[in-house]
Order: sequence, then C-alpha cells, then structure tokens
Amino acid sequence: MKKKKMLKWLPNPLLIQLLGVILFSVVLINPGFSGPLELVHFKSYAEILGSSAADSDSSPDLFPIWGHLGRPEGKGPFPAVILMHGCGGIRPPHFQWAGILNELGYVTLTIDSFRPRNTLRVCNNFARVTSPPQRALDAYGGLSFLQSQAYVIPDRVGVIGWSHGGIAVLHAVNRSGVSARFKQQFKAAATFYPWCMTDRSFEIPLLILIGESDNWTPAELCESLSDHSKNAVSGIPLELVVYPNAHHSFDDPQVKIPYLLEDALGKKRLLKYDQDAHLDSIKRIEIFLEKNLAE
Repeated sequence: MKKKKMLKWLPNPLLIQLLGVILFSVVLINPGFSGPLELVHFKSYAEILGSSAADSDSSPDLFPIWGHLGRPEGKGPFPAVILMHGCGGIRPPHFQWAGILNELGYVTLTIDSFRPRNTLRVCNNFARVTSPPQRALDAYGGLSFLQSQAYVIPDRVGVIGWSHGGIAVLHAVNRSGVSARFKQQFKAAATFYPWCMTDRSFEIPLLILIGESDNWTPAELCESLSDHSKNAVSGIPLELVVYPNAHHSFDDPQVKIPYLLEDALGKKRLLKYDQDAHLDSIKRIEIFLEKNLAE
C-alpha cells in the first residue's frame, strides 16, 4: 500500500523565521555558500530623492539599508547583480544564488530590506513600510552604491528578485513607473515567481521564471503580462518561462518536503522544491546575464 505524501502545515510563521535565522547565521560563517561576505551600508533612494517619506524623523527611510556583498576572485571591474529577497527575508538559498553568480564572475549585493526597518517577514501581513514600491527604491539605493565602487562596471548592473522581491523588481524597472525618476538604470532584470501586474512595460531585458502550478502568484498573470509586452507600442517584450507542475519556491532546496504557508489573506499557499526547474533556472539565469551584462 502506497503511503500518501503529507504536506507540512506550519501554523506559526515565527518557527519558520527562527529556523531561517539559524541557517542565516550558518551562511555568514560558512564561506562555502558564496565566499566571504562583506556587510555594507547605504541609503534607500527615498531619502536621496528628498521624497515626502523622508521628511519625517520617524521615517524608516532615514535609516541606512544594508546588504551582503559578494565578489569574484580578481581585481575586476566586474558586472554586478542585486538580489532582492522574498517575503520571508534573506534566506540561505539567496546566498547560494549569490555564490553561483560570484563563480560566474558577477559582484552580488543581497539587499536586506526588512531588518533595517525592524521587520523580519511580511508573508502574512500587508506591511506598507516594506512594500514592493518602497523596496524598488532600496534597489536603486543599491544600484547607486555599486556604481560608486571601482570594482564594478557601472553600466552593467542587473537585478534579480524572488516573490515579494520579484514584485519590487517589476516596480523598479517599469518604464512608466519609478525608473523614470532616475538617470542611472539597471541593464537587465530577472524575477522568480512574482505577482505580475499586467499593464506594465519595460525598456530593458526582463526574464520571468514561474511555476505552472503556483497557487500564490499565478502564472496566468505573467502570461498576460508577456502578451501585453509583445503588443505594446513601445518597450521590449519580456522573456517568460513557465515550468510545468512547478510551485512557489521551486528553486528552494529547503522545501524539498513541501509545506503550506498562510498568506496575508489567511489562505494557505504551497511551497515546494522542484529540482528540474531549479537546475534549468540556473542555466537560464547564466545565459540571460551573459547575454545582457557580460561583454
């Protein structure tokens, strides 16, 4: 008699966060994940722009953002990639991705948008202080920081985001959105399982990777966005990859045993690793970045 696969239901997200903090500490002291990491500080671009959000002393934008910097071997200069975590904050898989990119010759900056604002996770709430539009400004703060470093090629910086961070990336590179406020621009962008807003258009290469069976961020929305980008009067059509039978967090080996996570609406969302999709996504990211960031 075959045993049914059981889904782990973790009703207390603090348990997940506690495990994440423990593993996060292991990552920082174990250079086997992505090499030595340097903690760097910079400011969210909200303050640099002099926005109304920065006018109040109580605004979280008056506090520095920080990130974890990874560098390839050698003096450079190198192209660079900013990494934007999901609603659960920075987790070991983000550092694994950073390590992969460092090995491929890219500087990486894994931005922590949450803890500088006294937040650990937002998977089950609508925290405005860490909303995707605000995090898009964090990405531009990171871009400014990287472009000021001698070991970075300033006009070859890309950005990758996961889930909540993927939504932030779509905000950041939307041609009629916040990107219009900046002279400095990202060279290319990629997102993993974002919530796709179907009326956006883009002037830089964009890659979206999502699972067909994702019940948190529907692939259908990204397909509609892809169709919109192909039919738009201006902008560049995006590249969309939909993995058959794959779910949210398909590139996260920590969810090899799938589990359900409650979102801000009280609905249970399935997180499940898919090795085939994960390995394919690594190849696609490598090809995409080589085409758009490398010489």
